[in-house]
Amino acid sequence: YDVDAMKLIDDLKSWELEVRAVIITRYEGQPAAAIFKNKLERRGVTVYTHRFTKGYPTDVDTVVSDQGYGANPYVETKKPLVVVTGPGPCSGKLATCLSQMYHDHRRGLKSGYAKFETFPIWDL
Repeated sequence: YDVDAMKLIDDLKSWELEVRAVIITRYEGQPAAAIFKNKLERRGVTVYTHRFTKGYPTDVDTVVSDQGYGANPYVETKKPLVVVTGPGPCSGKLATCLSQMYHDHRRGLKSGYAKFETFPIWDL
């Protein structure tokens, strides 16, 4: 997973896309994740961590609160369009976007989220 993430970062940079930060989701100090975080930081990549949110995604009152999305750090952005990507499924892309939107709403900023899939979804 870490090798795929590093390749993705290198690919984005080769396409002249700014890599603002990497967010390690469901971070609870796991040794492999801590090593990956250090490796990214040594390469000059800003790293944020999001902890596991108790009750996610079903306990909406907790998830959409200062104890849920509000507990995650806000990632400052400079551009009107931000691409959130990851090396695979279930990597926290949706939760990251919703967390950012929560913080934007609290700051009085209007933001949105659009999801692009590169594979068919047969049961919609």
